[in-house]
Amino acid sequence: MPHIRVLALPLLLAAVHVAGSQGTTPTAFATAGHSATLSAASAASAAKKKGISAWKFDGVISTHRYSIQRQEKRSEAHDMSKRILHACLAAGTAALTVVVALAPASSAATDSAEAHRPKCWATHYGPVPPGSTTSNGDIFDNSKNAAATSLTRKHQVPFGTRVKVTNVANGKSLVVRINDRGTFKHTKQEPKCLDLTDGAFRRLGGSLDPDAGHIVVRQKVLH
Repeated sequence: MPHIRVLALPLLLAAVHVAGSQGTTPTAFATAGHSATLSAASAASAAKKKGISAWKFDGVISTHRYSIQRQEKRSEAHDMSKRILHACLAAGTAALTVVVALAPASSAATDSAEAHRPKCWATHYGPVPPGSTTSNGDIFDNSKNAAATSLTRKHQVPFGTRVKVTNVANGKSLVVRINDRGTFKHTKQEPKCLDLTDGAFRRLGGSLDPDAGHIVVRQKVLH
């Protein structure tokens, strides 16, 4: 039989299998002076003496090799999963960093735009007879977030338009719906722009008792 050099570990396992079938313990076999590197011929010869066929001996070697290959594939798959996970974490961290970096700049730009809007006065209705209607036909409700614009406003705002109103003194803001027109005028001395319901005026921090008369606001037409 030709001598073929094979891996030490599979041959060692095969030889131990043969020795065990002869009543020799693994410890006695290891201390007998045998080398970890064996030839296929000697291992096969030992198998033949015990009546183990060559194909059975080869099967032991093949099975062990298959087991090692499976372990190697599992290890490669595990390493690949770890690399993919690390790549995803790195990408997520980079995206979050960009969002955090851009958020303050965006917020600062919005605040700057608000600060450059012109200031004007917002007055309030005061007592209104029950059942009164607004210019667009709504039943007047002095508690809603609603407002009137001046009849003389240069760029008139259509009924139903939503306007964000911010009290310059305290930063409070709310959105009112335009549903009425007023006879007040916007002048350089009294730049009146809106006539708010008493409820909206109060929520923005305006005083009704004693009557503050008006609050200084900035307005932004939404739609």
